[in-house]
Amino acid sequence: MWFVVAMSLCSIGYGAHAMIRSEQVARKNAAFIASGKESYFEQRREWQAYGTTPPADEATVRTKGRKEILAGMIGLFAAAAFTYFAN
Repeated sequence: MWFVVAMSLCSIGYGAHAMIRSEQVARKNAAFIASGKESYFEQRREWQAYGTTPPADEATVRTKGRKEILAGMIGLFAAAAFTYFAN
């Protein structure tokens, strides 16, 4: 259960970082995409196939940040519910 709590807190932290620094994150993502320096050969094709291209505008970064925070909150709620009902 501690693993779920830790992962949830990491998710909340990542989401908060994305929302606070959305302009900087979007700018870095756009520069990374434009540079063509993917970490492996088929990465750009995979981004297109699965729709996982890093967001390059502030609004999308904020939306993804909110989703990460929501996912973290759901994880914390699930851990709390499991702990409550298990005892």
